[in-house]
Amino acid sequence: MKWYLRAAQQGNTDAQFNIGVMYYNGQGVPIDDVRAYMWFDLSASAGNDAAAINRDRISGIMTLTQIEQSKKLAQQCLAKNYRGC
Repeated sequence: MKWYLRAAQQGNTDAQFNIGVMYYNGQGVPIDDVRAYMWFDLSASAGNDAAAINRDRISGIMTLTQIEQSKKLAQQCLAKNYRGC
C-alpha cells in the first residue's frame, strides 16, 4: 500500500485506481466504499477511463450521502496534495 500511496501522491492514476480497488475488495485495508469511490474519482478526474467505470459502478450501491462524502474527501485530498489521504 505504501508504494501505491507514494505513486498516487505523484499523480499516478494507475496507483490511484489500484488503491480504489484495494478499498473496494478489502485487500490490505478494510472494505470501504467511500474511500474506494474517492480514489476512483481522483483517478477518473485525471483521465483514467477504468477508474471512471468503477466509480460509476460503485455509485450504484452507495447512498447519496456516501457519494457526497467521497467527493468531499477527494477535494480535501487534492487540496493536501494527496498527503494523508
